[in-house]
Amino acid sequence: FMTRPSHVLAHDSRMTKTREELAIALDKLEARLPAMIAEYQAADLMDAFAREAKLIEQGATLMDSDYVHGRLNSMLRDAGLIPGDEGPGR
Repeated sequence: FMTRPSHVLAHDSRMTKTREELAIALDKLEARLPAMIAEYQAADLMDAFAREAKLIEQGATLMDSDYVHGRLNSMLRDAGLIPGDEGPGR
């Protein structure tokens, strides 16, 4: 049994974020989204959003992954960047 140096453990522990930390990061991205929409062309906007989203996703545990993806999809849907979940007859 080999232990890792403490600086490696400290780095590893910061890779995953708590649900609260994820929510704060998602809130910040959501707050920036209108400015991003104004700044970027459509294709560039999705690339810029995806880069920021990936950083947040990388900090999510498996348990929080659905939460993060749901929030990201809601942001895009609410901004009109992806279609909504409207079912038949709606």
